[in-house]
Amino acid sequence: MNAGHDDRLGAVTQDLHTVLERKLGDLLGQVQAAQSLARQVQSADDDIARRTSLAQQLRDGGHGEHADDLDREVQALSALRANQVDDLAKLVSDLHG
Repeated sequence: MNAGHDDRLGAVTQDLHTVLERKLGDLLGQVQAAQSLARQVQSADDDIARRTSLAQQLRDGGHGEHADDLDREVQALSALRANQVDDLAKLVSDLHG
């Protein structure tokens, strides 16, 4: 090979490395976003379970009016969690291309 071919090969190789680094950076960002959303979903699950349990304890103790407040909070958290799950599903779908 001559010097011109070597230079061209070097330039193409550098371009490929640049593209790969950018793609890997994008992929890493998507994975980190998915991990963060998964943690948020788990946290919402834990919070929903805790509040549901507390509401039942309040009902069992004769404090239904306070349990109703918690039930409304659980409904709001459940809606938020559903949105997070949808967002997570979209992210995972994008990762799979």
